[in-house]
Amino acid sequence: MKKTQRSSLYRNKQWLYNQYVEGHLTCEVMASLCNCHPRTIHQWLINHNIPRRRRGYEVLSEGVRLRKSFLAKTDPRIIAGLKKAQIASKTPEALRKLSFYRGANNRNWKGGASLLRALMFSRIEYKLWRTSIFERDSYTCQVCGQHGRDLQAHHIVPVCVNKGLVLNKDNGVTLCVACHRKMPKKKATEGLLGAKSSAII
Repeated sequence: MKKTQRSSLYRNKQWLYNQYVEGHLTCEVMASLCNCHPRTIHQWLINHNIPRRRRGYEVLSEGVRLRKSFLAKTDPRIIAGLKKAQIASKTPEALRKLSFYRGANNRNWKGGASLLRALMFSRIEYKLWRTSIFERDSYTCQVCGQHGRDLQAHHIVPVCVNKGLVLNKDNGVTLCVACHRKMPKKKATEGLLGAKSSAII
């Protein structure tokens, strides 16, 4: 059985550059031209210091749609396709479908709690409350004793349990990020913080 002769074109830097950079061929296509393994082409690209495309960014060849293209911003065929998709997404019917799943119709809807929470924590009153908690506790975590950095103000009785205690100084305690993560969510943590929390429960 006759062995197919391997071409040594891939050793030529100019040929590699022309095919890979200017011709936009993939390692697989170039390997088939030279009758060698794609890894061989890849290695010679490295040897000749030819800049390589990220893995998965391949070229759109005629009649074949590959998953990604590094020419996406310059190839007129891709730009035209994107424009068509953008126009289609803005049709009244598409907008009607999207709007149906917003707000209360969305399966993740929780009565607007996220919005209220974001508004609440962005208020100046909340920021002043937070600073007062830090100052009272001397900028020290009340569980592990870490001082001065990565500190958070923790609500002993969570906001979701009692909104009236959001700005109550007795309902706040300084914790470091690590200790704050260990606190149970949506549950009062008076038992975990000792005497400090007994005044409000």
